[in-house]
Amino acid sequence: MLNFLADPHGRLTDAMGLKLTHPGPISLFGHARSKRYSALFEDGVLKQLNVAEHKEDDPAGDADPANSLCEKMMESLGPPAGCSE
Repeated sequence: MLNFLADPHGRLTDAMGLKLTHPGPISLFGHARSKRYSALFEDGVLKQLNVAEHKEDDPAGDADPANSLCEKMMESLGPPAGCSE
């Protein structure tokens, strides 16, 4: 099951250290936003975090978001228990 959660005040984003503070993206939006990422939590515990960020040339991960997409999360998790590749 997937859950999509809103963070309108950025409290979770701040607590996880995932606020995008690079001046380039901020100049477009006028305020900070969350970095582009995918996260897996099990029973409230962070198990996997994939951040799409290229600090030098793409701090927002907009040009290459692959590290935050479903395919990367599935790759990070590996094959299901009892399955062989």
